[in-house]
Amino acid sequence: MKFFLSIILLIVVSANGKSLKDAFLLCDFDESRANCEIFTDNWNDEVEIKSIFRKNFNTNLTNESIDPKLLQEKVKFMKISKTQMTSNLPQNIENHFKNLESLRVTQTNLKFIARKSLKNFTNLRHLSLDSNKIEIIYNDAFHDLTNLISLFISNNKIDFLHPQLFVNSPKLRYFWSDYNQIEKVEENLFKNNKNIEWINLSRNKIENIEIDFRKFKKLFYINLEKNRGSCNLIFDKFQNDNESAKIESFQDNVEKFCKK
Repeated sequence: MKFFLSIILLIVVSANGKSLKDAFLLCDFDESRANCEIFTDNWNDEVEIKSIFRKNFNTNLTNESIDPKLLQEKVKFMKISKTQMTSNLPQNIENHFKNLESLRVTQTNLKFIARKSLKNFTNLRHLSLDSNKIEIIYNDAFHDLTNLISLFISNNKIDFLHPQLFVNSPKLRYFWSDYNQIEKVEENLFKNNKNIEWINLSRNKIENIEIDFRKFKKLFYINLEKNRGSCNLIFDKFQNDNESAKIESFQDNVEKFCKK
C-alpha cells in the first residue's frame, strides 16, 4: 500500500482544497521514501514534495479525506523508478489509476511483464519500460492495451518477442527495443499493426528477421544496426522477387540504419 498512499495523499495534502485538473505525477521511489513532483495547470508554480511517507507509514484507502475516484479521473501520467520490485507493478495500480495515458517504469529490478501487471489500462497510450532488468514479456502482456501508441522496452535483457505480443494493439505506431538480447524477429510480430511508423531493434543479437517491411505503408524509420546479422542483407533479400516497383518505393521512403 505504500505506493498508493504516497501518490494519493500527495495530491490531497498539496491541493489545499483546490480542484484538480489534469494532475501529473513524477515519482522516484526507494524502500523508505518517495521523491515526487506534481504538475497541474491549476497552479501557478510547480509543486515539489520530497522525502514523504516513511516505510512503515500506514493509512487505509477508505480514509474519508481521500477521494480515489478523483485520482482515477485526473491522473494521466505516472513515472515509477528506482524501486526494488522484481515481478509485477505495485499491486492493484490499475484499479486506482484506470485513466492513465502515459506510464513509465524505469531503473527497477523488474524481471518479467505479465498480463496482470497491465490489465484494465485500456486508456494507456504511451508505455515505457526502459532500463530495467526485464527478461520475459509474456505473449498476452499487452492484451488489454487496445489504445497503445508507443512502446519503449529498450535497455533490458529481453531475448524473445512473441508473435502475438501486439495482436490487440492495432494503434501501435512507435516501437523501441534497442539494447536487448533479441535473436530473431518473427514474421507476424506486427501483423495487426498497420499503423506502425518507427521500429528500433538496434543493438540486439538478431541474425534473422522474417518480416516483409513493405507491407507497412506508413513505416518510415527502421533501425537494425549493431546486430549479429547483416542489416543490409535483411533488406536486400527483398530484391530477389519480381516486385521491383515496391522495392524501390520502400527503399526511397524508409529511413534505414544498417551499420555494424
